[in-house]
Amino acid sequence: MLVTSLAIDIRGLRTEFHTHAGIVKSVRGVDMRIAAGEILGLVGESGSGKSVTAHSIMRLLPSIARIVEGAILFEGNDLVASTEKEMREIRGNRISMIFQEPMTSLNPVLRVGPQVAEVLRLHRGMARKEALAFAAELFSRVGIPDATRRLEAYPHEMSGGMRQRVMIAMALACSPKLIIADEPTTALDVTIQAQILELLRDLVVNADAALLLITHDLGVVSETADRVAVMYAGQIVEMAPVERFFSTPLHPYSVGLMRSVPRLDEDEQGDRTLYAIGGTVPNLMNLPKGCAFQTRCAHVHERCRMEEPAMRPVADGHEVRCWLHDS
Repeated sequence: MLVTSLAIDIRGLRTEFHTHAGIVKSVRGVDMRIAAGEILGLVGESGSGKSVTAHSIMRLLPSIARIVEGAILFEGNDLVASTEKEMREIRGNRISMIFQEPMTSLNPVLRVGPQVAEVLRLHRGMARKEALAFAAELFSRVGIPDATRRLEAYPHEMSGGMRQRVMIAMALACSPKLIIADEPTTALDVTIQAQILELLRDLVVNADAALLLITHDLGVVSETADRVAVMYAGQIVEMAPVERFFSTPLHPYSVGLMRSVPRLDEDEQGDRTLYAIGGTVPNLMNLPKGCAFQTRCAHVHERCRMEEPAMRPVADGHEVRCWLHDS
């Protein structure tokens, strides 16, 4: 991977939800940097804060949520301090997002071509005819056959894989610097999933864009990402180059995630017992003192219960938030 420049630099991001029951600390001091031409895989179980991190970057949080601390540096600006007008210029233009289920993102009563063309008309000032012609080019680029005819299709007339390609075409319309893909292949079968992931990787490399790939699937990360960031209870607990992470995971949570993945060799030996991490995710309104993973960790000791560990470098590009690796 050739790193040319930093696409986004997130520093100490904290996002909270203010509810009637209390304050939910969904994102707790996240630091994350992604370079142009790089794919960062963000993994973790449901509720770990992955999607809230993405929505914080896009500034698409619900009214009860707010960024209470930190900076999101993008093209010389801090998105946390940007006005809503400035964010409207950035969303769909310099930063694009691909969602898990395109049927909830595409307007079901409008043809897909005009929906993609609208992005070009809004951000690039193209006339309708020019925008539709460019939309057809984008459809061809993302592998939609008979692209000009497909412009006239409604979302329900397309397969799940084709709809996701439409969403990718829309995301790429304005040549964004950063693409955020939130579980983009979960609803697709494995064959289409592989095609979409290969398409995303090729497009990111060719466009020299950065991709934040949010997923719970370690297989997707191993095949697609350059680096891995593991999230637990609103924090990044481990970050490493993908090869090193899969050969040497260090955080007990990361090790548990790896052990939870079914393996063919175990099945052949007759061992069908699937490993599961014991316990439950802590309540983000009432986090324990010290390490958030302490109640589920087999290696917990007194320091874990008293002090919260910080991210520490353990090797080139490899960081972990765990007292076991405090050197």
